[in-house]
Amino acid sequence: MGLNCHIKGLILDLMDITRPIKYSSSFENPGTDKNSRLIEICKHFGTDVLYDGNSVQNIIDPERFHQEGIEVFFQDFQQ
Repeated sequence: MGLNCHIKGLILDLMDITRPIKYSSSFENPGTDKNSRLIEICKHFGTDVLYDGNSVQNIIDPERFHQEGIEVFFQDFQQ
């Protein structure tokens, strides 16, 4: 486990957050491309909605998600 993961764990402990953390790298069937991978993650956690930033609109294929019963929303994050 890397330093970032260790620090994240310490912060969660300090904040008394006990939710389990799952890493996509631990999935047995990670998919062959970004779309497949995200669809697999959504299915694994039983969600039918994916929120992602506008910057990935040219990477994510909303139609593929729709075919799998997952609705995609793109957000315009502002600083």
